[in-house]
Amino acid sequence: MSESVNSFDEMTAIARDGAVPDRVALARRSDTPPELLYFLSEDSEKAVRRAVAENPHTPRQADVVLGRDPDPGVRCLLARKIVGTGLGDDERSQLWRMGFTVLETLMRDSSVRVRRSLAEAIGHMFHVPHDIAAGLARDPERRVAAPVLRHSPVLTDDDLVDIVQHGAADWAHQAIAARDNVSERVSTALVNAGADATVTRLLRNQSAEIDEPALEKIVARAPGVEAWHEPLVKRPRLPLGIARKIAGFVKAPLRAALATRKNGSGGTAVKPAAPSSEVGWSPPEDRGNGRFETPKERALRLHGEKKLNDAVIEMALNANEREFVMASIALRAGIPLWGVERIVDGQSAKGVTALCWKAGIKMRFAIELQRRLARVAPASVIHARDGIDYPFSEEDMQGRLDLLLA
Repeated sequence: MSESVNSFDEMTAIARDGAVPDRVALARRSDTPPELLYFLSEDSEKAVRRAVAENPHTPRQADVVLGRDPDPGVRCLLARKIVGTGLGDDERSQLWRMGFTVLETLMRDSSVRVRRSLAEAIGHMFHVPHDIAAGLARDPERRVAAPVLRHSPVLTDDDLVDIVQHGAADWAHQAIAARDNVSERVSTALVNAGADATVTRLLRNQSAEIDEPALEKIVARAPGVEAWHEPLVKRPRLPLGIARKIAGFVKAPLRAALATRKNGSGGTAVKPAAPSSEVGWSPPEDRGNGRFETPKERALRLHGEKKLNDAVIEMALNANEREFVMASIALRAGIPLWGVERIVDGQSAKGVTALCWKAGIKMRFAIELQRRLARVAPASVIHARDGIDYPFSEEDMQGRLDLLLA
């Protein structure tokens, strides 16, 4: 359609009798009158209706019509528009108030594709209407509910506990167990539900709070569930009594790792075993006159002994030995410590990823260093490609380091 077509009569003629490309162009225009967009929302061609569904200027009455459109593609596009991606919080809240009926319709859509589009769009958003998030979280289809259960900040502990306690599938429990900042109450519900895979996921979630009674239940079953042994040893906080019970059934390398942990009194959680060559851990050396190695000195010694591997750095991260972790990364990357500190303090996900690549750290561990060392926001964390590989080219990562260290 020619841009010179501006009169209402000309637009009306195109809406009624124009060629399909002209009707699509009209449906996309920001200055098309609302009544014509409403008319086009019932066009016989789905390409036209899709253009109307995408148009932010389409009147809400037309969106209601499109929410019942026979084409799932129309309804998916409508879902993304109603969610308001790219809008500010105030604009989005106003859009949702106006379009709540449409959101409800899409939430109950018969097409998994449509419900999934809505769920993926609202997963990380803070101001989604609670009824919409809660409804999608209870969807029987995994592809719909899992993103909301895993990420939505709108869901309350009451929602999550209710879902766990009322017959949700194991995959739903696992999605909840992987959330950021799982509360003790939710963790207890998950442990009581009892599925091994769920408890494994919960134990591996370093931000999940697990109280002592729940840990006791886990440890009572743990001798027969080897998948729990390593994440138990790596839990951020372990009461002394529980740590000693764990030491009674885990293998020697994990006992060595457990021996490095500190209890509340400053001693070790269990009687130290001989350092494991597999783990590569070594305690600070006594430098005489009551002085032990500083974290930097210890990192330098272990690096010289070729023992400064990912496992050692991960154990230090679990013990919150930030100075040792940063010194270790600096040594492995061949970068000054001030450079590592600058990148970590800057909370740059891409910068930390590039730093880990330079240090020869596996990408999976680089994800944890983004989250726990640099405290990168969950939504900004860079994930691995194909589950294991760095997602950027070496040239790109080196260029990022050069920029940050200039």
